[in-house]
Amino acid sequence: MSTASDSQIFAHAIELPSHQRLAYLEQACAGDTRRLNGLLELIAAHDAADSLLQHRPVEETMDEPARGTHDFEGTSIGRYKVLQRLGEGGFGIVFMAEQTEPVRRKVALKIIKPGMDTRKVIARFEA
Repeated sequence: MSTASDSQIFAHAIELPSHQRLAYLEQACAGDTRRLNGLLELIAAHDAADSLLQHRPVEETMDEPARGTHDFEGTSIGRYKVLQRLGEGGFGIVFMAEQTEPVRRKVALKIIKPGMDTRKVIARFEA
């Protein structure tokens, strides 16, 4: 009997509706909680990146005032509620956030700075 790789399980899970993912992952991981938690983290990161990348074209936002980093606190991004700013680096700003599904927990959420959202930089975060 062959066991599916993490990448195969991940690829199948992200195609499922979010309410079906946990049951599928629990079955696929067959009691391996470390594997399950790792896959849940990967899926959460994938979903966060996906929701961040679904933005309006620049032309539609050119006349809007720039959004300050403090403006994210208290807002929701996908399944994450931004709680507070933790720090800032060259590529982005890190916030403490609360993941609401598939499990409720506190996570670090990095928001890429405007101008740094190149394909190369985004690929680093999706890897």
